[in-house]
Amino acid sequence: MTKPLLVSKTFWVNLIGTLISILALVQDSPLVPPEALPWVALVVGVLNLVLRIWFTDAPIAGVV
Repeated sequence: MTKPLLVSKTFWVNLIGTLISILALVQDSPLVPPEALPWVALVVGVLNLVLRIWFTDAPIAGVV
């Protein structure tokens, strides 16, 4: 049994983590300080492990 990519929690965690990291790299962004980037990477990595180990039961079939 497979599922679409857009239903994957891991996909959304990675997308949000990437967007937060990009915001921190933009000089004019007061939302995320650059010194928070290692913590963002750590949180995204841990969330990926948690989602993969305990919540993933179906492989990705395609985008939709």
